[in-house]
Amino acid sequence: MGLILRTDLSHEHLEPEDGEHFTFNEVYRLIGCSMIEIVRIEDSENILLVDEEGLLKEDMRINGMAVTITGGRQIVGDVLLCKSSEVM
Repeated sequence: MGLILRTDLSHEHLEPEDGEHFTFNEVYRLIGCSMIEIVRIEDSENILLVDEEGLLKEDMRINGMAVTITGGRQIVGDVLLCKSSEVM
C-alpha cells in the first residue's frame, strides 16, 4: 500500500492497480510527472517517488511532509511514499 503526500498537506492511501506493485506509468499519473526520481529514506525500507524535474517547474510547490520525511531535502510536488519492494 502506498501513500500519496500532496503539497496541500492532504494524503491518501492507495493500492497498486495490480494489487502488488506500482508501475512507473501508474506513478506518473498519480503524482503528475513525466520523470520519476527515487528518494531513499534513511534507515527505512520505504522510498519516495518524486518528480525528477519538479524544481525546474515554474509552478513548483514545496511538499512539507516530504521535506520532513527526508530530513530537510527540498522536495516539490505530490509524491508517493511506499516500500521499495512495491515498485516494479
